[in-house]
Amino acid sequence: MTSMNGDRSRRWSRFAVIVTALVVCVATSLAAAELSKVAVSQFKLGWSYYESGRLPEAMGAVDKALKEEPKYAQAHLLRGMILDRRGATEDALAEFDRALDLDKKYTDARLYRGAALARLERREDAMKEFEIALKDQSYAYPEKVHTNIGWLKRMESDYHGAIESLEAAIKINPSHARAYFELGLTYDALGKDAEALRAYQDALVGMDGSPDLHLKLGLAMIKSGSHAKARQHLEKVLALSPEGPQAEEARGAIATLSGPHKPS
Repeated sequence: MTSMNGDRSRRWSRFAVIVTALVVCVATSLAAAELSKVAVSQFKLGWSYYESGRLPEAMGAVDKALKEEPKYAQAHLLRGMILDRRGATEDALAEFDRALDLDKKYTDARLYRGAALARLERREDAMKEFEIALKDQSYAYPEKVHTNIGWLKRMESDYHGAIESLEAAIKINPSHARAYFELGLTYDALGKDAEALRAYQDALVGMDGSPDLHLKLGLAMIKSGSHAKARQHLEKVLALSPEGPQAEEARGAIATLSGPHKPS
């Protein structure tokens, strides 16, 4: 379906998913012991719904958590993530701001805020957020900050700067699949097909469930002449997300492999 909702899903898959995943724990600006058991339970339920794409149920659960604990910073972050995935980026930004008001050192919230600002074309403000995040020496996942910086630089067509940031992420964590994926997108933009294919293949171990990655792998393998492997990845897109925004492009690519004008 090529509706506005499909466009939003595509934007989400290309942007927000690169931001660090929220860790399900109860650490917030409130001491864990002060949090209501109901709030924590509803937060975890909301996170589970969010991960499975059940956004209405996720919102209902997180709203119950916030009714119990209005100062639950992590729940505000999750609420913002749900709104962002729905395409309500301005409303999401307000939730990320609320999370940071409650905990100014909440680097996960800062990364999501930066990504939202970037989607609102406020890229200079987004970079400032990522740079602040990079200064947080206590943050356990600095590779994710570098990945976000690389993503933003790619958006600004600073491809060599993007590669530098993404390679920094990979140096910190050689298993960080999202950095390899972003690196593949960057090489694609530069027309470096072999390097892009290699980066997408490196991303596969940590992103085998991503229709975006399988689509990119399929297209890259068509360029390389590996048509059988290309078909496998394109069919994996359809298995993972038959109605998703990537499916139409995957079906078109499969048709080129099967039709009279298939790639030589």
